[in-house]
Amino acid sequence: MRRWQILIISALVVFTLAIVSGCFLTPHVSKEPSYQGRTLTDWLGDIRPGPTELPAAKAVIAIGTNGIPTMFKLLVAKDHAMRDRASFGLVILGCNVPAAPALIEPRLRADMQSDDKELRARAKLILQGIQSRLKVYPH
Repeated sequence: MRRWQILIISALVVFTLAIVSGCFLTPHVSKEPSYQGRTLTDWLGDIRPGPTELPAAKAVIAIGTNGIPTMFKLLVAKDHAMRDRASFGLVILGCNVPAAPALIEPRLRADMQSDDKELRARAKLILQGIQSRLKVYPH
């Protein structure tokens, strides 16, 4: 083989190895939506009764409907407090983001038919909260 052919093959091998190793060495990127550098789950962790919930409510509203799948996953989490916070997050979203009720309510109505008694009760409370149209965070 000629010298230029060896150089081209070597360059292709190095390039291929760089791409393959880059795919495996890049950090796992969270698919969870975020706001101001914090994930939705982090923001939901800040929800407490009282004025301290306003920054978290603002974050839930800013994340918008992109947060719905995450909050539905958290509704069945082992951590009871996180289930409560996800419930409240869905109420905040449903009351403050116009497109949210149409995306949330069908799933909640299906959850109300679940064999899980707690999930049925939680779905009912979330629906009642959304239907109250309470503005948690003023625009």
